[in-house]
Amino acid sequence: MIEPDEVARLAGIRSIEALARAFTDAYPDAGDDFWWTWLLRRGLAAAARQRGIGAVAVGANREDLLSEGLLRLARGMTPLPAPYRPIGDVTFVYPMWTVPKKIGDGAFVSMSLDNYQRRTPSPARGRSAFYHLAYVLADHLPGMDMTLLRGFAGLAATAARQQPPIGLDPEIDDHAVLGAYSPAERDRWAAVLASVRA
Repeated sequence: MIEPDEVARLAGIRSIEALARAFTDAYPDAGDDFWWTWLLRRGLAAAARQRGIGAVAVGANREDLLSEGLLRLARGMTPLPAPYRPIGDVTFVYPMWTVPKKIGDGAFVSMSLDNYQRRTPSPARGRSAFYHLAYVLADHLPGMDMTLLRGFAGLAATAARQQPPIGLDPEIDDHAVLGAYSPAERDRWAAVLASVRA
């Protein structure tokens, strides 16, 4: 367990509260889960580096990765690699990438309930729509979700051999999905990071 102040230090920001405020100011229509995901990645990667570990496991499940893949396809982009996703010198591993969320929730009921009670509703309707599609596929076309997920992994692996999808963006001094953001989007994120850097 890493305490919040240590997470902020590892991520290179002044405080988690400062990040939350800056993000909300810059992206009023986005949910907290966007900046939490960034913070999780930065903190885990830095903690792994400090310990000489080259990989970290995170709990993204089938619906998480399927909705991410559907969103990227809808935007005309190749899905990101899974179950292994290199980001700089740390590989993020998704051991639950084929496990449905309801199975994970059922295995850890009290943790899942606590997680849902702490969440704030997401105003990001586009993101929610792709999660909804992931659940509909699993419920109405059993097996199709796994077929798509494996197909996404194959597409991502082929594309990554030609060019890694995530690289260091020197303008924001952070790793980012290459070619996924317009200059204006990158500038807005760069301004958030600049305002919270330690």
